[in-house]
Amino acid sequence: MSVSAEFDSWKKGALKSSENQNSGHETEVAQNRPNLSASQGSAGDSAQEDGRQEGVSDDSSFNESMNFRTRLEPVEEAFLKLFKMMDYRRIKTRPEALGKNVEFISAMTCRQERVLVTIGDSEGLHPNDLARELDCSIQSISATIEILVNKDLVLRLPNPKDRRSCCLHLTARGKEICATIKRGLQRASHELLDGLSVEDQEAFIRIVGHFYQVSGLES
Repeated sequence: MSVSAEFDSWKKGALKSSENQNSGHETEVAQNRPNLSASQGSAGDSAQEDGRQEGVSDDSSFNESMNFRTRLEPVEEAFLKLFKMMDYRRIKTRPEALGKNVEFISAMTCRQERVLVTIGDSEGLHPNDLARELDCSIQSISATIEILVNKDLVLRLPNPKDRRSCCLHLTARGKEICATIKRGLQRASHELLDGLSVEDQEAFIRIVGHFYQVSGLES
């Protein structure tokens, strides 16, 4: 046999042996390899089942803790009526009372209205006195005064007794808006409080003050 033929025979034998070894190794690996798809599916099913069980448990405990009612408690119903009444007045009654100034006044905050009305009742008031009257900080009052000045509702004029300080006055526009606000408040108080005793009206004032304070609106 020639050298070339002998080499070809050896090469074929080596390749066949290598293929047999690889085939055996792959078979062994395949036999020893864990069935991941089966285990993952089992784990997924178990997790889903646990989730369903936990969900049922959580919903059950939530329902028990909430103790759902079919009817509102009297105090909850009272708040619902209060909110509905406020919306009705904002949408229906207030525009009628404020007339052409409704949009301008509706853009004002409650504090701005209070400050404007208080200045209107005491022309020439000093900012410190105004803060004391409304039980607010001087920083808060100063910020509100600045807004009203920019709205052309309030004037800061020099204090004739102390040039270092100022006195607060309403502009012509400020007097018009102030009068409109007071008319709206008088109409609302007459409509809503008519028929209540003095004691009930005093209780109403006290309760609204409490609501205003706990809401974080009182400074």
